[in-house]
Amino acid sequence: MATENHETSLIKVLIIDDSRSSRMMVKNCLKGVAGFEFEIEEGDSGNVAYEKCKFGLHDLILMDIHMPVMDGYQATKLIRAWERTKSRPETPIIAVTAMDPTQAATKTKQKPPGGDKIRREQSAGVAAGASKPWMKK
Repeated sequence: MATENHETSLIKVLIIDDSRSSRMMVKNCLKGVAGFEFEIEEGDSGNVAYEKCKFGLHDLILMDIHMPVMDGYQATKLIRAWERTKSRPETPIIAVTAMDPTQAATKTKQKPPGGDKIRREQSAGVAAGASKPWMKK
């Protein structure tokens, strides 16, 4: 979509977080990013993420790690398996957590920052990790 000599790219983002306020915070951070327009779809669980991925094409998924019923790692593994069966390219998934790396390591029984945490994200098929809260600059 072109506007006054400026090109904008439409990016379809799926935000998965069991906290409504966290989803709103992410949407707020995405608003006004120069050069990009976002079409945002939301969900509140890993199960919802998996179902939405089967019926929609997303350019990016922001997935909370710690959610009840199905966590972000489990959902990512299911999404990756489904993409393989359908010969679809992997959608970039960024794992998001409110915990600092040391807390996340303790909760997931991993070694603190780096190391095994990175291997767990990669083995699940996660492209990267990010810590909340996000702030718009």
